[in-house]
Amino acid sequence: MSIDIAHEASFRILTSLRWTYAAGPSDFGPKGQPEESDDILHLHRERFLESAKALEFGGLSKQLDGERGLKLLRTKIQDHLSLKHGERPSFVSTYKIRVAIARSGDFDVSSLLLESIAITNYTPSNLIPRSLAESTSNVVSCVVYVDSAPIEPSVFTRHKTTYRQPYDEARSRVEILNAGPTQAEVLIWNSHGEVMEASLCTPYFLRVGGWITPRAESGGNIGVSRTMAISKGICKEGIVMKRDLMDGEIIWLSNAVRGFFRGRVSLTGIADSVNT
Repeated sequence: MSIDIAHEASFRILTSLRWTYAAGPSDFGPKGQPEESDDILHLHRERFLESAKALEFGGLSKQLDGERGLKLLRTKIQDHLSLKHGERPSFVSTYKIRVAIARSGDFDVSSLLLESIAITNYTPSNLIPRSLAESTSNVVSCVVYVDSAPIEPSVFTRHKTTYRQPYDEARSRVEILNAGPTQAEVLIWNSHGEVMEASLCTPYFLRVGGWITPRAESGGNIGVSRTMAISKGICKEGIVMKRDLMDGEIIWLSNAVRGFFRGRVSLTGIADSVNT
């Protein structure tokens, strides 16, 4: 896949995160919540730096370098929230924040109000033990399909950008294009039969020895929630083969907005109601 896509005027590198906007004198500061801590923001900044290097956004690397760069990212989010939602909101609100950066270095920040999401969903101390894998299946709300065709790993699957064509096509093939990530997902895989990731989330699979997430070499995105899970010892990287997936298998999924939630693999059938 040609890197020229990254030089199109509309192309952006992205990250998304959850942000709680609260009333009071410390509106924008860390509120003791993981999504607002400097550690989490640092991981998103590092994600941008890795993407900038891979996609030849040379100027951005300088913009976001060091403490000055971290402050710039926080300030861009703060300024957007203040402008769009007011400097002193009357109640605590949680938003999905999307930060898109152009090759020129211009920032585009947008926000979407979210329903309340429990903090315990965001940084679990562990994943689901083997002994509970079947007994908890009746509370799983996300159906996880498997794409019918392989996807070619590229710089655009390894980094989050506005180029979403491979993911949109995968979601279309299983008829979940308009479904939310906690409602329906699709696992994508490469020509070697290795699961790369899910279209909107990082997946985690229970295998011999514990929980694993697809290794970086398989070609998937290195998301912030994935980085957190590995650093906290929740999982390890490994090879997950498409042929080893089981119908009804309970897995975990995560992203930096929704946190961690359960899914159930479906090897048969196509979604008939998730888009309604």
